[in-house]
Amino acid sequence: MELLHGDICAIILKAFYGVYTILPSGLEKDFYKNALAVEMQYLGLTVETNKNIPVLYKEKSIGQLTIDMVVNNLVLVQTDNQKGFIEAEQVERNKNYLKLSDFEVLMLLNFGVELDHKRLFITKDFKKRSYTDNNG
Repeated sequence: MELLHGDICAIILKAFYGVYTILPSGLEKDFYKNALAVEMQYLGLTVETNKNIPVLYKEKSIGQLTIDMVVNNLVLVQTDNQKGFIEAEQVERNKNYLKLSDFEVLMLLNFGVELDHKRLFITKDFKKRSYTDNNG
């Protein structure tokens, strides 16, 4: 069984490890995020940084999410630089980003002392498509 957007995620991970081998740990998050964007572009991906995604409730905008990167208009990427491994709270928060957007795949990348990554996905089949009241 092939992973959804597995080819893109593989290139994202290649870029992630490439940046990690060059930049030392302990830098501010933006250094890693910016270097990752450069590396992914170098590897042939299209990258939008600091992408705002509207959040809708009953077809009305109630705010927006700011995502670190959108890659090839298919995969969300969130970066971090915490010292330990990715925690359950981060995973749940990022799952919410997927639930509130039209995207199905998110890569969570941690450039901390403990290098870590998670691939999250929620297919459109399992998302709530509408928050409207169907009772009239």
